[in-house]
Amino acid sequence: MEKEALTKAMKSSISEVLEKMFYLPLDFSESKNEKEFPNLKTDKTIISRIKFSGPFSGYLLLYIPRELAESLTISFMGIDEDNISQDYVTSTVKEIINMITGNAFRNFDDQAVFDLGIPELINFDDMIRENSKSEEEIFISINTMESRMALQAIIY
Repeated sequence: MEKEALTKAMKSSISEVLEKMFYLPLDFSESKNEKEFPNLKTDKTIISRIKFSGPFSGYLLLYIPRELAESLTISFMGIDEDNISQDYVTSTVKEIINMITGNAFRNFDDQAVFDLGIPELINFDDMIRENSKSEEEIFISINTMESRMALQAIIY
């Protein structure tokens, strides 16, 4: 697995999905891992995971502040703030990680076949247990005008 090429593909995918689908201007910062990501252990952050297998296997984690997830849901679904539900927010976060992952692997190698699992929400404790199995890790910190989120790839 070419870590640099996958990182580039992930960043490109994040930009394509969040800037084009959600009209969310962003840039990337130089955080190296989740320890540098503020408020990770609080209920203010939603963590979504999608597993994958193919030429290499693992999973991606999306860390998104709940407030940003709600804002993106309102924008994406075109609904009034008073009509937002947690199910809508959950579905939007799962769809974001699904789109980013599929697009990232297409950008990485459009000839390779990757099987994607079903996106799910996890809690911080589950994430710590899972990360202990990793052989390779990519962490991308994403800055928006209002907030900060992250995408992490764990490769076994």
